[in-house]
Amino acid sequence: MERIISNNIFIGAQKRFTGLIKQDLCSLDLEFTYSPDLLWIHDCEEASRRPVSSFCWNYVNRNIVAVGYGARVNSDIKDGLVLLWSAKNPGVPARWYIFNSPVSDLDWSRERPNLLAIGYYNGEIKVIDVSNPDLNVVRRSEKDTSSSTSPHWQVQWWPGDEQYEYQEQIYTCNQDGCVFCYRYVEDFTSSTIMKIYRIEGTLPGVTRTVPCNQHTSINRSPGALVLRKHPTLSTIYFVGTDEGCIYKCSTNYLYQHIDSFLAHDGPVYSMMFSPFCPKIFLTCGADWCIRIWAESLTEPLITLSTTMACVRYAAWSPIHSTIIVSIVNNEICIWDIRRKTYKPASVTISPNSDRFVMVDFTANGNQLVAADVKGVVYVYNLEGMPFPPYNQQQVLVDSIEKALITKPILLKNLKKLGSPFS
Repeated sequence: MERIISNNIFIGAQKRFTGLIKQDLCSLDLEFTYSPDLLWIHDCEEASRRPVSSFCWNYVNRNIVAVGYGARVNSDIKDGLVLLWSAKNPGVPARWYIFNSPVSDLDWSRERPNLLAIGYYNGEIKVIDVSNPDLNVVRRSEKDTSSSTSPHWQVQWWPGDEQYEYQEQIYTCNQDGCVFCYRYVEDFTSSTIMKIYRIEGTLPGVTRTVPCNQHTSINRSPGALVLRKHPTLSTIYFVGTDEGCIYKCSTNYLYQHIDSFLAHDGPVYSMMFSPFCPKIFLTCGADWCIRIWAESLTEPLITLSTTMACVRYAAWSPIHSTIIVSIVNNEICIWDIRRKTYKPASVTISPNSDRFVMVDFTANGNQLVAADVKGVVYVYNLEGMPFPPYNQQQVLVDSIEKALITKPILLKNLKKLGSPFS
């Protein structure tokens, strides 16, 4: 009944969200403005004082998004909250679950779309079944089987191999610099597959700023903020730390990384491979920059920057190989490296002027979803976007090579990587 009533308010926005109403591609006044148009916001009283820590769209039902809420520093709110929002009723959450610790990250299972894995600030991992309106915890980490006591910054379902009978397993990284694998079995046992240690000496990559006051950290391990699985190699994954370093690791070599390089002069907040070229990936961090890299090269191909503020998140468009979205303070920046790299194609300011913490495209690439520190989730429809090219990978490679015309040595090294650069 609530969904039927909400259609009176959101019917126009819902038709645009589902693609029933599209812009006329044959219009004579069509312009490529790259402008996000706000469809609706997900907001309620329970989440009004909580910053959004993570959100994730369901991989099967594309109308449902799970949003995890944390807690502010020195706040009187010490518990966590997870809300499930549906595009069928944007004004009221379809499910809400309260936990005893703030939520740090969450992810849907691809094999079982009713299962949601949640990480917490106290080091716990839980898997809940959202098909039940009441809280139904099907897996829970215990202290005697899980050694983590610090926040899990990334929680991800990865497809299993022959060792795990090809069943999905949960991988996490935490503030102590550890990467864990949680087996989805009855006792939900975990094993530490990687331990990151602080940088010693000089690493290839960007140049680090020498701090004025040298000090010794109590913890020997940096915080592992980013965990990313390789798109084509099943055993390779990457870990980004709060020191700005990217570690290339393998599930076949425990506690030892294969390679490492310095991606940012400060914490790394995001890392994402291009959907159209698995050899290209981007990173963003606290040194105000988004950098585009080629795997096996330790010098960035393209550096994007707007203002002197940290870039909290950046993501590739799933339907256009050269379009990137990022957030800086209260701004959403849409880049098209095919057109220009010195400034974004469009900049959109938050309606409430609050700082954004996360942004991403929907699976069809026609919408943007952004979340801020006040617990508000914004859903935008992208207007005035260019037509996707026929050969997405070739357009991306040509755009990168065009940007490297003033760096002949780097361009030569890029071509040595082979296809598709040669």
